[in-house]
Amino acid sequence: MNQEGQPISSFYGCVVESEDPVTEITVDDLLMERRVELAFENHRLFDLIRLGKAQEVLSAYSELYGFGFTSSDLLLPLPQNEVNISDGLMTQNPNY
Repeated sequence: MNQEGQPISSFYGCVVESEDPVTEITVDDLLMERRVELAFENHRLFDLIRLGKAQEVLSAYSELYGFGFTSSDLLLPLPQNEVNISDGLMTQNPNY
């Protein structure tokens, strides 16, 4: 209920078919919710990477709009100091 005593769904003009609680949430549901809620807070890329959807989503986006995208675009640079002191055990990520 909101401050006027109306259900939240009617307050925002939403149509809710059921008042049953949500018992199952998919990864796609979660990503869409975070995309909307955190639209301007730069969380989306890290959410996509963490949940294993980055390659799928970014490839589709780049194909749709004609951008170049490869899987190595998801990698961030390793700190060069760490690469240097690893004595060859580590190599820098591609394109850095």
